[in-house]
Order: sequence, then C-alpha cells, then structure tokens
Amino acid sequence: MFINLHHVLFFVLKFLLFIRLVNIFIFLSENINEIVRVASPDVNVSINMNGNTVTSNSNNAVAVLDGIVELKNGTIKNGGSDYHAVATTGSSTVTLDNVNIIGQNDPSMNMLAVKTYSSDTTINIKNSTMTLINCGGVEANAGGTINLESVIISRSGDAGLYFIETAIAVSGNGTVNVNGGKYSSDKYCLHIYSSGGTINVTDGEFAAETVIEFTLDKISTPDAVSEMYISGGKFDGLINVVAGCKLEISGGTFNGKAFADLTTEAAWKALCNGTGYNVVIETGKVTITK
Repeated sequence: MFINLHHVLFFVLKFLLFIRLVNIFIFLSENINEIVRVASPDVNVSINMNGNTVTSNSNNAVAVLDGIVELKNGTIKNGGSDYHAVATTGSSTVTLDNVNIIGQNDPSMNMLAVKTYSSDTTINIKNSTMTLINCGGVEANAGGTINLESVIISRSGDAGLYFIETAIAVSGNGTVNVNGGKYSSDKYCLHIYSSGGTINVTDGEFAAETVIEFTLDKISTPDAVSEMYISGGKFDGLINVVAGCKLEISGGTFNGKAFADLTTEAAWKALCNGTGYNVVIETGKVTITK
C-alpha cells in the first residue's frame, strides 16, 4: 500500500497499535512538526522523507515500541528535552539511510541522538550524518544493537555529563558495530559505560580527547562484560582502560602510528592515559588490560 499523507500522517502512525498491516510505504511531502510512533510487531513501515524534516522538542522524534521501520532521505531534528531523535524498545528494528540528525540541547538536559532500550531491538544507520551540540551520539543500551556503516557523527559542547559528551557508547551489555565513517567528539569517541557492553570496529576515523574510554562498575553490575575489538581504522586521542575491561587490537593507525609499527609494550603504553596497563603482544593482535 502506498500512501501520500500530509497532516494526517502521524495520526495514522500513532494508531498503528490498534491495527494489523503488513507493509506501509509513506512518501513525506512536507516538513512535519510532530513525532513518529510505531507500536505493533505486525507493522513494517517504510518512510521516504523526500528531503523533509521531522522535528520534536518535547518527546522522541521517532519512537518504535515494536515493529520494523525504515526512514530515508531526510532530517530528524530534536532538542531542548531529555528525549531522543530515535528511540527503540520491545521487538523492533529501525533502519536509517541517508538521514541527517540534528541535536542541539541545553547542557542541563540528558539528550542522546539515538538509543536502544531492550535486548530485542536493532538500529541500523548507514550513509547518514549527526551534528550534535550538547547532545550525546548513539548508545546501545539494555542488550540492544546499533550498527553504523559509513556514518558521520560530529558532536561538540561541554555538557559536563559523560553520556552527553560521547559519540558512540554501549551500556547494559549492548553492542555497537562500526564499519567505516568519521566520528568526533570534544571528550569521548568510543565509550563502554560502567554497566558493560561490546564495541566492534572494522574501519572508520575516530577523534576525541579520549578516543577510547572504558568505565566499569563490577559492584553494581557484577555480570557486566566490557570489551572492545578493533581490526582497523584511524584513531586520534588517548586510550583509557580500567580494571576488568579488555581492549583487543589487530589493525589500525593510532595517533599516526600504524599497528604494524607498534611492536613494543612501551609504544602501546605511550598511547594510554596514565599508568598501570598490561600489554600482551601476540602474532596479529595486541591486548590491553589493567
């Protein structure tokens, strides 16, 4: 079914919970100052934004509680709240393709651009950009998964809160997979929070004051797993690993030095913030713990 809707678009989406449809294709023909909500596991919604903008300053701009949603070719703008441009929970899959996310927030708010809230949810983002001021980037939380492919995230602003100052994060044993793109932040770029998670990087460019950051709280979250695996990419900034975490590197460039040229423990420790690091060099990989 193909639908070209104007003001009634979001009225229909809000009530998808009460109907059962298989596939809906929506062509957005104007800017909308409202929110997209999908809350039915039987719904598969594809929205071609056609260069238009979805804006919300008082709620999640796109909220998927259950179902499959694809958004492409437009802008999602959110700010001035504790909410997100895209949030998912339940059993849901969201794909963003050629989408520009703009997040500009008051530093006192706790806004992130994209966040998962359940283990049975996946967000795929490709060929997209995020421009964020006083706003966090993506966070795979509560066992959810976020896949980034050829994405550009540029965040700035001294918010004073680590989860707003991070470009890519995991928590609650969530998983982020990064394949290509450019990611930068004033403070943190790749960050595993205290409740644990896994970040896998195969390629991309990453820059921040602390480009790789771990925090772990085994007392509050004894089952947390905190691991990062890097097989390629360019990294500029400090590395900080804390006790109970693991950073495994098998490729890439670090502060201008190629993986193949970093052949000693001293060379790797020089890239890290502070002292007390354990570096194990094996054929084809290096493991850093503390």
